[in-house]
Amino acid sequence: MNSNYFETLSSRPNLLNEIEQERAERQLREFVRQAWHVVEPATAFVPGWHLDAICEHLEAVTVGQILRLLICMPPRHMKSLGVCVFWLCWEWIRHPERRFSRPALSKALAPSSRRGHWSSISAAITLA
Repeated sequence: MNSNYFETLSSRPNLLNEIEQERAERQLREFVRQAWHVVEPATAFVPGWHLDAICEHLEAVTVGQILRLLICMPPRHMKSLGVCVFWLCWEWIRHPERRFSRPALSKALAPSSRRGHWSSISAAITLA
């Protein structure tokens, strides 16, 4: 191989971290995988088709391919966490000028327990 190639690699000791960061900025699913331990430290990340589908559709919303999205899945399939925590944080990292409203189905759901997730992931993003 070319010696310039190795010089370039050796001059960038954090190259793997840079690659991981770039992947997380480009793909919501990768962002979820990398940020999972911040939001759910006691739960192992388990990838699945449902997560792929949610992320793919939310990415389509991001680029304007989907204007209205309704996610119908059983409980505990990451609908709320995926949309209200991961996707919004991913959007704000990429487009800090965007604003969102978060409607609730009832008054009881409005003060959601997700506030802790917001502060945790915001702190992790600030440190990164």
